Amino acid sequence: MAVAGNLIKGTMRQLKWLRRSLISRDRVNFLLAHIMKIFFSHSSRDKPLVREIRSYLPPHIRAWIDEDDLLVGEDLEQSIKSAITSTADFLVIFIGADSIRSHWVKRELDWALA
Repeated sequence: MAVAGNLIKGTMRQLKWLRRSLISRDRVNFLLAHIMKIFFSHSSRDKPLVREIRSYLPPHIRAWIDEDDLLVGEDLEQSIKSAITSTADFLVIFIGADSIRSHWVKRELDWALA
């Protein structure tokens, strides 16, 4: 009887753990609707580093990068400004010798701070 009681208690603990660890459909929909969006401000010379870092991001983090998110014919300045001020949750600046001299990186920082 004691063995059966311990087995039942162990099973109940496992069921409680399972219930806590399962994600409800509502939670999944909430997480999908709240994907974190990051704008990567960088010099074009830092593009290989930016690509590599982006490859390590989990699926719920979306990085905005010009080569993937700019469309042919779009107004370059307006598209980037909109991505920073309206779309991105965060701005990440890759600081290096080239980005410090970059006119675009400075403008992107100005837009983010405005």
